[in-house]
Parts: sequence; C-alpha cells; structure tokens
Amino acid sequence: MRYSFYPGVPPPNYSYSPNPDESKRFFDGQLGRFDYSMSPQVLQKDFVWRALIYRPRVGRSKGLPEFGLLYEQWVSLDAPAFTNREGYLNAAYLNILGTRVSEIERDVEQRRRFMENNYTYLWSTKPKKSLLAELNELRRATMYEDAIDQGAALQRGMREMDA
Repeated sequence: MRYSFYPGVPPPNYSYSPNPDESKRFFDGQLGRFDYSMSPQVLQKDFVWRALIYRPRVGRSKGLPEFGLLYEQWVSLDAPAFTNREGYLNAAYLNILGTRVSEIERDVEQRRRFMENNYTYLWSTKPKKSLLAELNELRRATMYEDAIDQGAALQRGMREMDA
C-alpha cells in the first residue's frame, strides 16, 4: 500500500530509531544523517520542539559556538598534531562556549513560566538538564577522542535547549 508524502511527517507504522552504536559517529563526533540537531528528521510527536532547532549555516546559527568544528579547536601537546592524541581544547573557544551555555540557560529560564502555563505538553518533554556540568567535564578532557565525543554531545544539548 502506498501513502501520500508529506514533508516531515512519517508514514503510518513507521518507527524511527537511529543506530545508538557510538562507533558509527563521524570524525567530528556528529551522528551523520541521523543527528536530529544537524539534519531535519521526521516529525515525532514526543519531540515536536526539535523542529525549532537552528540548522547549521542558516540565519542566526552562523557563528554560534555550538555549530563550530571541534577538531579545529584542538591543541595538541606535541607536533605533529595529527599523530598525537593528547592535548586540550582551545581555552578561548571553551570560554565562548561557556558564555553561550549561560546565555541559553538564562533564555530557557526566562521562557519557563510562559511555556509551562501555555504549552504544558511541549515543555514537559523538552530537556531541562544543566549544561554547565558537561562543559566542566569537557574542560578537563585531555584525550582527543574524549574531547570530541564530549564536545559533540554538549553541542547537541546546546542546540536542543536553544530550540
């Protein structure tokens, strides 16, 4: 049986479940075409607000640190950088990221009361965790793989909270 196509609306009985296998990630820590914070996905009634996530290189998202390439911010302890896995993320970039995390959390708090009263279901499904703990963990990362993985997860969380 064929179904009509509606952009962003899944056909009946369609089950979206991205591969949770973390070994399938890209070099920059992103999840590829199934990364809901980078690529538009089908509409899911439990995550309706994901449609509001800014897309990379479009409008307001230009220049935001949550869309930055983490591997460009890596500072290797020894040269050449591509052979050494030990190092740290650029402190200036982490400070910019910290400022943006604070800004996002402040905006979320300002919207909270209005959203709780007017859009109860939508607000109750939206993530509410603090990103500062993840940022502090990222500041302590000294291995390339850990920094990229933690940084990509933080960036996804930032894009999700800002929606």
